[in-house]
Amino acid sequence: MIVGRMEIGVRAVLVLGLSEMNLRKLREGKPIYKDAAEVGFGPLPVVITYGETEEAIAEDLEKNGLPLAVRVLVDNVE
Repeated sequence: MIVGRMEIGVRAVLVLGLSEMNLRKLREGKPIYKDAAEVGFGPLPVVITYGETEEAIAEDLEKNGLPLAVRVLVDNVE
């Protein structure tokens, strides 16, 4: 995995690059937890997860001790 920071204009952008190993872990229901402070964003925890459905994602997060406090469903984002 690569965690990085880049500047686009005046905005800082968090970059998360996932390897095949990361994707395997996600498919196994193991979320990835990083802190964007590692690349200069201040304390900003980031969780990356995967699921075949939104419900599966919420269940995996709960199972891993990361329950959602707020949940917003976003469909068809490209």
